[in-house]
Amino acid sequence: VTTTVYGSKPKILLPAAGTTLLRDGQYLPLIGLGVGNLQYDKIISQIVEGMKYGTRLVDTAHASKNEHLVRQGIVEGLEA
Repeated sequence: VTTTVYGSKPKILLPAAGTTLLRDGQYLPLIGLGVGNLQYDKIISQIVEGMKYGTRLVDTAHASKNEHLVRQGIVEGLEA
């Protein structure tokens, strides 16, 4: 489980630090990055930057019609 403090590199911490345990044994971050209302030209860079600091939950909605940008941001974030 990764979490971070703003301005520092992601660190491995105990699951209780900002996550909840799901029934299947996986941990879900309690804080994520909401991109549903972001301007389209900002979505990819915000996701990439968030992933540099440990963000692992990206919240959007089908109605936002930005899934392709979210995907691209995640791909680029994993490559960074």
